[in-house]
Amino acid sequence: MTTKTDTPSFGYVLSVIAGDKPGIVAGLSEGILRLGGNIESCSQAVLSGFFTLMMTLRFSTDFEPDALAAELLKENGVEGCRIFCSRTSSLPVRPVPESSIFMLTAFGKDRPGVVRVLSRALADKGVNITELYCEKDGKDGFTLIGQVEVDPKDDPRTLLLDLEDIASEYGFTVKLQHKNIFVATNQLRKP
Repeated sequence: MTTKTDTPSFGYVLSVIAGDKPGIVAGLSEGILRLGGNIESCSQAVLSGFFTLMMTLRFSTDFEPDALAAELLKENGVEGCRIFCSRTSSLPVRPVPESSIFMLTAFGKDRPGVVRVLSRALADKGVNITELYCEKDGKDGFTLIGQVEVDPKDDPRTLLLDLEDIASEYGFTVKLQHKNIFVATNQLRKP
C-alpha cells in the first residue's frame, strides 16, 4: 500500500501599486508561472490613474518574500511597480463564517465622511466588507459599491433600515440587495 505524499506548498499575499499602464497583470502572471506558482485569488483596480492589485499565490518553492518580489520585477511590463510580499503563514486569518452575501450600493452628493459612516455602521453590526469600490463622479457626486457578509441570523431588512437612516442624514441614497438578486438584475445578456 502506498501513501500519497503531498508536495509542500507555500502561500504568499502580494500587493502591487504603480502608475497605470497596459501589461502589468500580464507581466506579473507570466513571472508567477515562470517561477512555478499559481494565482489563487486576485483583485485589481485602477484608482485615480494608479494601478492597484492584491493576489494570493501558491508555490512549491519557499521564496523569501523580498526575493519573490525582486524576481517578479524582472518581467516585461512590471518595471516601475512597487511590489510588497508576505508569507500567508505570517498573517492572521479570519475564519470564513457561514454568511449571506449582499451588495451594498450608495450614491449621491460627495462629502467627507461617507465611507467612514457606512463602514462604521457595518462594523458595529458585525457586518464584514469583503469588497469595496468608491469613486467621485462628476464635480460633486460619488458612487460606492460594496460586497458585504451578513450573518444569516441577522435580518438584512433591519440593516437596510439603519443604513437608510444614515443615508438620509448625510444626503445620499443607499441600497442593499442579496448578491443573487443583484447579479440577476444587473447582468448583461446577449440581445
